[in-house]
Amino acid sequence: MSRRSRPHREKAAAPPPARGVDRRWAIGALGAGALAAGGGWYLWTPARTARAGNHPEPPPGASFPATLSPALFVGKAAAAYRVAREIPGTLARIYCYCGCDKLVGHKSLLYCFSDDHGSG
Repeated sequence: MSRRSRPHREKAAAPPPARGVDRRWAIGALGAGALAAGGGWYLWTPARTARAGNHPEPPPGASFPATLSPALFVGKAAAAYRVAREIPGTLARIYCYCGCDKLVGHKSLLYCFSDDHGSG
């Protein structure tokens, strides 16, 4: 049979248009609203000063803990300990966010390099 001699099939009728709101639009609108509310909350809440990122300037003549030798480590850890030995005053002003202040009593990021905690 050639294409032209095939019997004609009737096309199925299209379903009637849905009434109300499409579920995808409703879920999208709820998600956008939740995102906007979360962003507004984040922007309007005051900054947390306890973990602001930087410690106050150390007093002049303050002594810093000695860092471990970079020779004890390899790769990126050795490079990190080398930098920590070069700029202790900078690291003493930076807060460490890993929780070591509560677990082992560290006071700043410099203290992480005074033991093997800074290696990983």
